[in-house]
Amino acid sequence: MKYGQFFIVAIVLTFLMVSKGSAQLFVNNGAQINVTTGCQFVIGGEAQNIGPGIWTMNGNAFVHIFGNFRVLSGIVTFENSSTGIVTQNLFVDKSGTLYRNGNGLFAVTRRVYNSGLIDNSGLFEVGVKN
Repeated sequence: MKYGQFFIVAIVLTFLMVSKGSAQLFVNNGAQINVTTGCQFVIGGEAQNIGPGIWTMNGNAFVHIFGNFRVLSGIVTFENSSTGIVTQNLFVDKSGTLYRNGNGLFAVTRRVYNSGLIDNSGLFEVGVKN
């Protein structure tokens, strides 16, 4: 019985240590990502778009990235009333493009580093605390 309790406690402690220190890394290397109207796409860490990757967020889609968002190349488009929230920094490299079309929100909590193209016709906020 003692060994069974020890084993359960060891599993719980291992889970807590791993889940507390781990973060996700989402890398899109050339695929097309469509977040359709009304859907949510949440990344618990950093997101990167490399290669000719294309992201399209339609309608009132919601995207929340809990780390840095790096658009190293390719195109990321937020359409209509879609919402994008980046909890850390946004990096748009010289081969990257980010469009904020329509009347939705794109918010970056910390800083924006842009050497590519950011085209905005919606609400684009930097330094926002969520």
